[in-house]
Amino acid sequence: MCNYEYTHFAKIDYKSCFDSIYSHVFAWIMERNVVDSKSASNSSLFLTIDRMLMNINGKSSNGIVVGPEYSRLIAEILLEQIDKEVFLALAQEGYEWKKDYRVFRYVDDLYIFTNIPQARESIVKSYRNVGGKYMLNLNELKYIECDTPATFSNWIEKTRILADKIDKCFHSKATAKNKVDY
Repeated sequence: MCNYEYTHFAKIDYKSCFDSIYSHVFAWIMERNVVDSKSASNSSLFLTIDRMLMNINGKSSNGIVVGPEYSRLIAEILLEQIDKEVFLALAQEGYEWKKDYRVFRYVDDLYIFTNIPQARESIVKSYRNVGGKYMLNLNELKYIECDTPATFSNWIEKTRILADKIDKCFHSKATAKNKVDY
């Protein structure tokens, strides 16, 4: 529906999202000046997450294991924090959610819709800045910017063409019966 409500679109995602998640960032959500969770004074869920991630990942604080739903849930906590901080930064710039822009996120893929080209730039910049604060960088190679409607269905047409080519390689039952001589 946003393709018809908004005129501008962008798609961004984080570069190697799960591999880039630094376990100590969960402590940073609660205590900004903590470098290592061992020096944190507040015992919280976020510090527990940090310690658990390090235990799962062989005492390494770099990256989280890809695959288990637990990892996706933990990543979601961080990505939700980033979304919240971006929302607040955009509100300070005067952009109103659902009026000036909409952002949809699926894991680390972000779909941005807006009627204001400058808002699109501000949104991308905010995700770059806030994500960077948590050691997540945007993947510049996957950045897409266009006017709406934004469609990602060109692969469907390519698939249909390929299916037709494959189909021509095989004979139908009717063709096979007509060609068989007994």
